[in-house]
Amino acid sequence: MYRGTRAKLPLALLAVAAVLTVAAAQRYGDEPAGGTAVSTGVFTEEQAARGGELFARRCAGCHGAQLQGGMGPRLAPLDGSWQGLALAELYRFVSTNMPMDAPGSLEPQQYADALAFVLASNGYAAGEAELPADPEALQAIVIDAPPGR
Repeated sequence: MYRGTRAKLPLALLAVAAVLTVAAAQRYGDEPAGGTAVSTGVFTEEQAARGGELFARRCAGCHGAQLQGGMGPRLAPLDGSWQGLALAELYRFVSTNMPMDAPGSLEPQQYADALAFVLASNGYAAGEAELPADPEALQAIVIDAPPGR
């Protein structure tokens, strides 16, 4: 009677993760107020490097060293449900819910640095200015498709 249930469990967990990701995007998904695209270079290489060090210490345990996922969802490529939303929505989600063992425990700039690393890991190019840790400023930046996708 329970044969095949074990094989269906990973699929069910994957489905739950997908639903939660879409629900989170919808929960935080106000329409972006501006029009600057992430692909125009909204973080610096130095910031992404700092974010990479932080990610290795605080995020890789759940999201994988290569952002491939594990206990947490895969972050490269970033789930397409975030495309078209303001970067502020992703920042709010991450800064409110991560890291899983201590949500909201990082400094605002650390969350911005980690996001810069995730964006760089998704193929977005660095620019001249650092990604701000201010949700109001991030509201003017839209998550678009990375170059080549």
